[in-house]
Amino acid sequence: APGTETELLKRVPTFQADGRLGIFGKGSKSAGFYYGTQVRAITRPKGSDKTSELHLDRDVMHKRNAENADWQVSTIHERGQSEVARHKLRSSDELDCPPLLDLYARADSKP
Repeated sequence: APGTETELLKRVPTFQADGRLGIFGKGSKSAGFYYGTQVRAITRPKGSDKTSELHLDRDVMHKRNAENADWQVSTIHERGQSEVARHKLRSSDELDCPPLLDLYARADSKP
């Protein structure tokens, strides 16, 4: 039937290997909450010196919802590639995890 998810899947181009997660733009982030209470999406266009980061926190989202605030609002931060720039957006838990910091640094070094 027109307007159903099945009909939409036939018309909308997909951008994920599984053909579903990228359609509505939330699947991969939602899947991340299966593993924990916070998700950080990091991306940098090829050739750019700026990285964009989105940090989602389930507890913050629940609190906003309980307060009848818009729980879907979040800020995308743009930053440079330096360690100082990366660390400004990190929580204390992240800063206490050297393997995670190394992963962030390696992600910045990729083209």
